[in-house]
Amino acid sequence: MTKLLLAEETLGKPLLSAVAAKVPFEMIVGKNGRVWIDAATQKEVIKVVRCFKEFDEAEAWNDEDGGLSKGREIVRTVCGK
Repeated sequence: MTKLLLAEETLGKPLLSAVAAKVPFEMIVGKNGRVWIDAATQKEVIKVVRCFKEFDEAEAWNDEDGGLSKGREIVRTVCGK
């Protein structure tokens, strides 16, 4: 997952945009594979982490639409808004 987040063509990927529309957050992705996430509350950090974890576990980036529909579905389920 970190390789996808670090790749230049993924900077505007649908999952990042969908999560950011629901939960404002900052993310740093290190070349060592570590990801740091900051948000206003711990609850929001957990929501962001769950979105990325579920997207990764579903291997949604392999979908025909690049994970757009699956990403939106995951964000709706996790963030509920």
